[in-house]
Amino acid sequence: MVKVERYGSQAKYIKFQERINNNWPLFLSKRNDFLVQEERYGNAPEKVTENILHILFTEVLDWNVRDINYQIGFADIEITKLGIKRIVIEAKRPGGISWNEFQIEKHINQALGYAYTQKVSTIAISDGSKLYVLNVDGGSTNPRIFISLDDNVPHPDLYYVSVNGIDKKKNIDIRFKDNKKENLIKDKDQEINNELLNNTYKLPARCFAYIGDPNKPSTWKLPYLLEDGSVNVKRLPGAVGCVVTNFRGLQIKTIPEKDIPNVLLKLAKAAKNVGKLDPKNPKMANCYRQLYNAVVQLNMLDKI
Repeated sequence: MVKVERYGSQAKYIKFQERINNNWPLFLSKRNDFLVQEERYGNAPEKVTENILHILFTEVLDWNVRDINYQIGFADIEITKLGIKRIVIEAKRPGGISWNEFQIEKHINQALGYAYTQKVSTIAISDGSKLYVLNVDGGSTNPRIFISLDDNVPHPDLYYVSVNGIDKKKNIDIRFKDNKKENLIKDKDQEINNELLNNTYKLPARCFAYIGDPNKPSTWKLPYLLEDGSVNVKRLPGAVGCVVTNFRGLQIKTIPEKDIPNVLLKLAKAAKNVGKLDPKNPKMANCYRQLYNAVVQLNMLDKI
């Protein structure tokens, strides 16, 4: 049951709910029409996803056609209001995202790079089947909403990408599939492989626990993943140690304090995935025990 107070006044919420409920059936019909090409030829271009999103934002939600902009600073779609950029969207061809953590991070970092340059505080990725929206804080992101675009009824969280809801506070806790190679799909145009690399480690931004400026590899700190998304068990202890201990005298000092919780969360998830974060294990390495204690202190244990 949705709480009305989440959306402001009851009158505004009722009006919004009526709008999306009334417009959703026609949206589903038009979406299916756009996807006929995929059924007919086995694939459809990115433009189909862009068309679906255009209808979603202008006909289901309350953005005006004049608010939708294409190919601005390499961003697929930017949505503005009164000339102010509100959302940067990275659109992929229908079925072009497998929605596992490894691939999602690639697309998020791509959108994040565009948003960081243009000072936009909200980004989204979509392949026409789902819409994943995130809040941007510097080089970090926090999930905002994740909805399916083929459900029979509209998700109430669509409010948080509406004109009146885009500025409301919203965060969700969401987990995607593990980083398994067999779950990956490659974009046919191979754009997924054209990632900016750090000169020292020859790794993309998603392999680092901290990303300062997504467009400047020199600001990326603490490599902890391999390029295929798996945990680098050799580098992970050093990355953890640089935050929670004075690892070889190299305690990190260039990461803003406000970003440390997100860094710790990334490292804790990685440590847990490789069986290093087990408080019941008396042989757990000191750096991982310190990491575990820090996560507990910050009340993030349920997020890893």
